[in-house]
Amino acid sequence: MLYFYFWGFLLIIIVYFIVSDPGIGQLVYMFGRWLDINFQKYKWMLLNDPRNPIVKWMIWRKSMKMAEKIRKEIENK
Repeated sequence: MLYFYFWGFLLIIIVYFIVSDPGIGQLVYMFGRWLDINFQKYKWMLLNDPRNPIVKWMIWRKSMKMAEKIRKEIENK
């Protein structure tokens, strides 16, 4: 229960500073954007970076499916 009061008190202090100084509001907004951009960057690295072994396997699997499809098309001609 104590952590609830801690986070509530911290939120009240942040809201007070945002209301009293617009520059603090801009700082909080920019910090939120920075967190969002870093989250998107790490998400991209996790899902699309070829150095990741899981992504390597997904690329290999997609390439093998495409190769099978092309091979079947060539054999049917």
